[in-house]
Amino acid sequence: MAQNEWLCDNNERYYMIPKTGRMATGWTEIDGDIYYMNSNGTIYHGLVYDEEKDGWYYLDDNGILKIGTITLEDIGLTVETDKDGKIASDVEYLNKINRTVGWYEERKGKVTYSMAKRNGPDSYDCSSSLYNALWNGDFKTRITYAGTTENLFKEKGYLFKEIDNRNIRRGDVFIAGYEGYSLGAGGHTGIVFNDHSISHCTEDLDRPEKLNGIHLTPIEGYTGKPVRWFRIVNQ
Repeated sequence: MAQNEWLCDNNERYYMIPKTGRMATGWTEIDGDIYYMNSNGTIYHGLVYDEEKDGWYYLDDNGILKIGTITLEDIGLTVETDKDGKIASDVEYLNKINRTVGWYEERKGKVTYSMAKRNGPDSYDCSSSLYNALWNGDFKTRITYAGTTENLFKEKGYLFKEIDNRNIRRGDVFIAGYEGYSLGAGGHTGIVFNDHSISHCTEDLDRPEKLNGIHLTPIEGYTGKPVRWFRIVNQ
């Protein structure tokens, strides 16, 4: 292998395709091993959901696709894959994550944003939409009503586990704003759709796309600041 095919920057590994000189993205086979590269070219680790294949896959600490019996330590599950690495579809936790993300997808472009009329079915705000999505996935929250970003911060240690932003995956949650001061326009929240996109209920009429309702947007520039990331635990 040519020495310049694997690159490392800030403890992140990239693979440059020799024939094109471009960074690999998506599924990539290298020396017989299968990797999944993020949209920015970095190696992905852990669970990843492939929309086209409609399935979950697992990549180990080296970024290599695992096949067979796999222990998912962060959610306390042991799962089986098929010969291509696709995890069996009857894993309830992963089905719940898909139902949570799917709640947003079903309402994308069909509802409006409102803090005054936030309990649906025609309008929501950022936090009420997330609570409804979590309940659609059959996740149990500390409260039984659609709370605020302040209530969501309090899900840490119960429904949420805080994670590093470099490890986000489909179904993870972001909460922006300073805890204790995030009410109203002081905070924002939503869910990760994939490594570069989030689903969230928002209103931002100053943007060219005139956001008002549930939208799928890039992560960068749309979460609000400061932002923290959380993983939904396996209850």
